[in-house]
Amino acid sequence: MKAIKRIILLAAFVVLTLAAHAQHFDWVKSYSGQEPSGKYWNYIVSSVTDSQGNLYVAGQFANGASVDGQELLPFPPHGGQTENSNSCIMKISPQGDIVWKKILHANYGQPSQIYGLQLVGDTALFANVLFALPKENNEYLYFYDTLITKDNVDYLLYRDSLASTGISTAISVFDLDGNLTENYIFHTAYKDSKGNLITLDRQSNNSFDSVYIYNQQFKPGDFHVDNQGNIYFGHLATDALWLYCDTCEYQSQRYDLENGLISEVVVMVNGRQRFFDAPVFHPSPYNYRLFKFSPHFNDMLACRYIFDESNSSWSYWDYGARELTTDNDNNVLLLCNIESDIGRLPLSGDTTLAVRLDNFTEGMVIKFDEELMPLSVTQLTIGSSEPGLSMTINLFNQCIVEPDSNSIIILGSIGRIPQDYGYPVFFGQDTLDIQDNCAWFVRIDNQTGALQSYGYVPSSSQTTFLTNHSILQSIAQKNRIITQVGYKENIQTGDSSISIAPYRFGAGLYICDYDGNYIDFIDYGIDAPSVLLSGCLSLHDSILYIMGGSRFDLSLNNTQLSPTGNSVAYIAKYVDTAFMSPYVHTGDTGSVSITVGGDKGTFVAYPNPFRQHVTIESSETLTETAWLTDLIGRREQVRLTADGSGRYSLDLSSRPQALYLLTLITTDEKQHTIKLLKQ
Repeated sequence: MKAIKRIILLAAFVVLTLAAHAQHFDWVKSYSGQEPSGKYWNYIVSSVTDSQGNLYVAGQFANGASVDGQELLPFPPHGGQTENSNSCIMKISPQGDIVWKKILHANYGQPSQIYGLQLVGDTALFANVLFALPKENNEYLYFYDTLITKDNVDYLLYRDSLASTGISTAISVFDLDGNLTENYIFHTAYKDSKGNLITLDRQSNNSFDSVYIYNQQFKPGDFHVDNQGNIYFGHLATDALWLYCDTCEYQSQRYDLENGLISEVVVMVNGRQRFFDAPVFHPSPYNYRLFKFSPHFNDMLACRYIFDESNSSWSYWDYGARELTTDNDNNVLLLCNIESDIGRLPLSGDTTLAVRLDNFTEGMVIKFDEELMPLSVTQLTIGSSEPGLSMTINLFNQCIVEPDSNSIIILGSIGRIPQDYGYPVFFGQDTLDIQDNCAWFVRIDNQTGALQSYGYVPSSSQTTFLTNHSILQSIAQKNRIITQVGYKENIQTGDSSISIAPYRFGAGLYICDYDGNYIDFIDYGIDAPSVLLSGCLSLHDSILYIMGGSRFDLSLNNTQLSPTGNSVAYIAKYVDTAFMSPYVHTGDTGSVSITVGGDKGTFVAYPNPFRQHVTIESSETLTETAWLTDLIGRREQVRLTADGSGRYSLDLSSRPQALYLLTLITTDEKQHTIKLLKQ
């Protein structure tokens, strides 16, 4: 009876062990709507997963798009408008079924977009939404499940105190069943020189007193909710008003904040005046403003402009916020890019801290405390300001706080470096030995800012991260960095420099460890990465969801995704249970290690699966004697060979291909069992 139980247990163990090494696509979904103008595309812009492995995605799609035959737009477009984009939030089960979906659709000029998602506490789903309110009788807005017209626009805002009829930004909060539980529409308003709130007369819409705010709206990367529920917003503040009137030249006239027309900046939530202490002065029309609110927008906890001075030659295209996030200590990290030649630009609140802006796009990460006071700033720079470098681009794409170590991992890309001149690449005070036209990452200590490691994705020509707008969703977890990249000509492994992608243009999933050691690459089989529209990833245990969009055919899991319009969006489930354990680099490209933690120490065996020999690293001293158990319960003694540094080797070249249990014995007679698979 005991023998039967042993066989049953070992058989179950075989299934679990084989599953532990599984690497496969489970399913692939796609949608491709009709886009006659080519103005809008189908793609996924953001994604999150809950504790059950359900996937929540924010995507854009054109009319006629469907997933597995299920129409995404549940109604015909109004007013004959067929060229507008639609946005949706979808919940997808681990089996690939659409559980629910919420739609944003407008039948007039301004598109409605969902820029970002964040899951808070596994109970609330936050969405950053951009939309325009209807102004004419023939205009409609489907705001999730509600039809909004000019007559019932008060459903979203109190019209009398509305300061803008243009694009509005909202934070919508859903429960995980798709019910809209909270909705906050956020914008800034202004008071005139007499202290009166400047509003728009919706009836006339063209009188001299009819004014609306003309400032850069929120973008991807400008929104975050921390682990205490505090809400952060950042946006480029132009702080300018456009006055429309019949007697004005060109029917409009611009007024900047400096000319005395404006006396106060007012923060508006759902059309009501909430806060009055937003800073009103900055040196030029262009700056970046950062807000921090308590949960449910009950209080404004902090607000500041980022820079102490600016430049009147800036435009809103010159600044790009890539990421706004918090670390485990609730310090705020702002990742951004600026294109200008201002020179030294001090930070507001601490003029000893400054960025250096020369002749090309600069990437930087700025760290703030909980009161939004700047703590540090780090840039990636080229060691020269020669005019020949004016086309070099240093882009910071994503900032990830590693969950276990609280280290900061920054991903970016760099443009042309004239190598003939020998210009070095600096990250802060450290020199990086990276090539030009590449995607790269750095890992820095959160407390000291010291460089811990870095790496780059090598190619014979150039590699870039797949991004949509300013969002890049990559994974940094358990000593793995997982991201989607586009490349030209090939991708090479860091250890063996083997070309594994023979296309002239291509794209795929690249995986390396925190030291830049190559782990794996999954090629998508596409011949035009420049037309890939986005790259989103979400990881839950062994499940990696891969999402994006392409304007050309591509192949995932041998599934050909062919757009019927101008682009195709894809959602794929990729399973690899190695993601659940920390990766240990062994110097053997592609090998997998198994780590077992005991009461006192850690035991690592690699490669696994193995062919002849196994190496064991132990934090405890092991005896030379170990026990090997095969599938049917036969147990035999084997001998370990120690090298004196905590590393042991085991020769199993004479054993048949099978599953084994290796029992290690420490000098204090503790036993630890490791699973091994011989191929």
